[in-house]
Amino acid sequence: MKNMFNKKGFTLIELLIVIGIIAILAAALIVGLNPAERFKQARNATRWSHLNTISSTIMAYVVDEQGDYPPCIPIVEEDLVDDDYETLFAGGEEDGEDWGVNVNVCGDLDITADDPSDGAFYKVGWISDGGTPSEPTNKLLIWSTAQEAIDEEVWIVQ
Repeated sequence: MKNMFNKKGFTLIELLIVIGIIAILAAALIVGLNPAERFKQARNATRWSHLNTISSTIMAYVVDEQGDYPPCIPIVEEDLVDDDYETLFAGGEEDGEDWGVNVNVCGDLDITADDPSDGAFYKVGWISDGGTPSEPTNKLLIWSTAQEAIDEEVWIVQ
């Protein structure tokens, strides 16, 4: 007759040790990958894609209209900006007024782009650096109203 205690197998202690090691490795992996940061990077990648699409659409409009800018996009003088675009985004003000226009409500452009953050949207505006009265030189500024996009400097100046 065979002895029941001679069976080969793992003891309870060995199984608990292996499960503990796997749990420690899983926790280290989650902390190392930082899923919140990866989701933020994915949202910003989506924003970059949208910004490029919006920029291309606006520039196509300008070419189609022989250099005329879409009338729905406001212009701000560059001396109010001084290349510190974050001040524009933070206050969004030009002479006390909200600056930029939501691209989804700019009827002259057929753009429907929604920011990946709830409640945020894309805004556009022209920054005039003067030029000559007959040929003003404007830079297009496109940004997201999401704070994480502003913090990571996800905007286009063209």
